[in-house]
Amino acid sequence: QWEAWEAALSRRLQIIWGPPGTGKSRTLTAVVMGAVADAVSRKAPLRMLVCAPTYNAMDNVLLDAVSYIGQMFKHPDLKCVRVRSSYRPYDGNIPRGLDLELNKPNPSPQVLQLYHRLMEGQGITVVGATPEQVHNLLMAGNNKPCQEAFDFIILDEASQVDVGHAILAFASLAEGGTVVVAGDP
Repeated sequence: QWEAWEAALSRRLQIIWGPPGTGKSRTLTAVVMGAVADAVSRKAPLRMLVCAPTYNAMDNVLLDAVSYIGQMFKHPDLKCVRVRSSYRPYDGNIPRGLDLELNKPNPSPQVLQLYHRLMEGQGITVVGATPEQVHNLLMAGNNKPCQEAFDFIILDEASQVDVGHAILAFASLAEGGTVVVAGDP
């Protein structure tokens, strides 16, 4: 796990592969923390995406990472968001301040603010979203489906993601960005 963490934070592409129960989600949470800690210490912007094929899989990494971020970092411009489809009901286990409902044809001011924050590279931003919601976020306000929105993308449960859905997430990678792909054999 230590080698996977170190490689994920020092290479542009890293695969974290192993059977269930080997600590992949915990390692990915540590990767998020390491990337945020690095950005805070360097006073550098960071746009990070935690993506998975289901909300539950995404939440396994995102919710722990957000909890640790809140405990460990006091940064004036750090924002964490979990993007949710407007067709999906609010999950009471998700903190209200983290939840962001996205209606692609009619994006809210908060969605447009997030979009502009990502496009302008402001502060440190950690976004959790399924591939479909990454696509919808990029398309908010009739924008292009392929844009440089994220410097660092984590795709968890990658063995459950087909190429078409993976492209929805990877279409948001910034030039020179980093990708960590994790999953079961």
